[in-house]
Amino acid sequence: MRWHPVTFRKISVLVFLIFVLPIFLTTCGSGGGGGNPVSSSNSGIGADGGTITSGDVKAKVVIPAGALTEATDITVEIASGTQPGNIGAAYEFGPSGISFNQPVTITISYDEGNLAGANEADLKLGKVVNNQWQAIDSSSVDTAANTVTAT
Repeated sequence: MRWHPVTFRKISVLVFLIFVLPIFLTTCGSGGGGGNPVSSSNSGIGADGGTITSGDVKAKVVIPAGALTEATDITVEIASGTQPGNIGAAYEFGPSGISFNQPVTITISYDEGNLAGANEADLKLGKVVNNQWQAIDSSSVDTAANTVTAT
């Protein structure tokens, strides 16, 4: 699924198993301390596009040419708190309210050791919509690289 325009509303995205989605829908509150925040930002992303990677190098946003009309400070931060069933950290992408003229691609790495016997093919990226976790159906899994990507 592609969105035109795509809007960041300080969304949180994480890798999760599709069969644990009901857990997210009933436990949307913050679940604990966040530890040291890891963030990254790039004020040089403009009309030519670019890539921003989180400070822990596990989340990446690719912004294509033409998605932005002016240089913009894009941020990627590990979200505070954890949710049951997370395969890894949740990330917040900003700034809040920014609209893109072209779809952006988000890729998040996962650790196979955290899957507890689950099938990698069942992994999806998720986002918070109206305070509820929602699977991003266009997610694709690269089992060789241990990444999940969605546009």
